[in-house]
Amino acid sequence: MKIVSRVLLLFCFVLSHWSAFAGQWVDAVGRSVALDAPPQRIVSLVPSVTEILFALGAGEKLVGVTDYCNYPAEARQRPQIGAYAEPNLEAIIAARPDIIFAAADGNRRSFVERLDALGFTTYVTYPKTLDDVVTLVVTLGEVAGHVDTANALAEDMRQRIERVRQQSIGKSTPRTLITVMLKPLYVAGTGTMADDLLRIAGGVNTVPLDGGSYPTWGIEGLLQNDPEVIIVSPHPADTTPDVYFQQWSQLQAVQQQRVYSINVDWLHRPSPRVVLGLEALHRALHGGE
Repeated sequence: MKIVSRVLLLFCFVLSHWSAFAGQWVDAVGRSVALDAPPQRIVSLVPSVTEILFALGAGEKLVGVTDYCNYPAEARQRPQIGAYAEPNLEAIIAARPDIIFAAADGNRRSFVERLDALGFTTYVTYPKTLDDVVTLVVTLGEVAGHVDTANALAEDMRQRIERVRQQSIGKSTPRTLITVMLKPLYVAGTGTMADDLLRIAGGVNTVPLDGGSYPTWGIEGLLQNDPEVIIVSPHPADTTPDVYFQQWSQLQAVQQQRVYSINVDWLHRPSPRVVLGLEALHRALHGGE
């Protein structure tokens, strides 16, 4: 009788724990996402989500990541489910995930709808600002069942963001060009994550408001725009992108030696490391003030 009672007590505990966890969220594209229990098997189609889940201590729950999920190093050891832009549906099905994270700007809507039709729970993310990233950290903590760690990480990010914001007050606002790729020259326009970081760090995006999110520039446009600061990011195919601009000595950024290199993920991947990008941008813009 005592054994039966203990089993019933354990059963009630589990039910109450799951009931306490059960939650419902609205994802970035307005879809309702519900879970009755903490997910134990997670597929991430989004490198930034993979990075956040590892930061929250939920990396071991990942049963599928893409070939672009390269941070932290442990992410490369998780099972691969294909390319970022073209994930393998059969591999996802075989992973038997409790939830799948997708990106509104990285995964086709039709692919997400197909996952829904197959009965999977999918959550679509689309952070476009630094505040959005902090909110996403908190939400992923709730969804993955790591609330305390997420709240602590989010608070640390908020404090560091506010510190940079305060340090930028009263300082110059140099016209800055943030490059994404050099050949061809892709630059970060308004409405992008890099644009938001630049605004908080105390710079002005030199890309016109009507220039689009990631326009392609020709050299004539670059010379005409003549930014005061140029930000570049090394890639495996180009490890010294700052050298590229030295051929145009008439640029004031070159003349004043204000071409700076910052890790590409710190500026463009909406993960906790964007705070590093914000701090690096602030040092580049105001280090000498």
